[in-house]
Amino acid sequence: MNELIERYIYDITRRLPEKTRAEVGKELRANINDMLPENPTDEAVEAVLIKLGEPRVLASGYRSKPRFLIAPEWKDEHLQVLKTVLIVFGTIALVSGLFDHLFNPEATHVIGIIFEVWWSVLYDVADSLLWAFAVVTIVFVGIQYSEKSGKIKEAWNPSKLPKENVVKINRSGNVVGLIMGLIFGSIWIFLLINNDVYLAWHDNLETMVLVAPLFSAAVVKPFIALFIISLVFSRLGTSSNFTSDIGIIGSRPYMRAKKSSQARWPSPF
Repeated sequence: MNELIERYIYDITRRLPEKTRAEVGKELRANINDMLPENPTDEAVEAVLIKLGEPRVLASGYRSKPRFLIAPEWKDEHLQVLKTVLIVFGTIALVSGLFDHLFNPEATHVIGIIFEVWWSVLYDVADSLLWAFAVVTIVFVGIQYSEKSGKIKEAWNPSKLPKENVVKINRSGNVVGLIMGLIFGSIWIFLLINNDVYLAWHDNLETMVLVAPLFSAAVVKPFIALFIISLVFSRLGTSSNFTSDIGIIGSRPYMRAKKSSQARWPSPF
């Protein structure tokens, strides 16, 4: 047997479960031999192997269970939640980073402060986005694992289907509301995190000598996580309405509903 063929078969079977390697290797040898002439040259063997394709790609076709981090049926939900969480955490990191580095710069001159704020805020936002991506992905991986193991698997019922929305939503209002909610929500969370500095009584505005904070740290800290979760879910609802509106406006049911409403209520003009 040609050494090139054996190496090709090995490169495929080593990527497969051990129990299926022998059977797949036997099938591959038979297929390759059928494609070759009686006395094949090295060039003919190479041409057949090129025609069959890369071993990595061919091996994926022999797997009974495809491998992926996020299953295809969860892709849409994962992307929708991920977009919202990234926007929320990125905005929080941006606002808190600006407040923190603008009010407490280490540099002493203007150019140094600008560069310090720029790079520090950029690092904070990137770090926050990476953490948000990791957390959301891990949560969805856990959901998939629990679903496969049957722990949270529920029987699907047609009654769970969403109702068709034919009401036009003000998209510009949604965008403005989403952005303003993120900005002011992030500022409020930042103020709570630094309540001993910004939400406190001070003896002198110039020296900023702390007299007493308005809120106790032991009371505020548990609510910070609740505010963040609330901000995420509220923005998630707004963004889902906005994205559903985009799909509905261009759909035929929406156009039919629009035409029927115009026919029912003729314009006085």
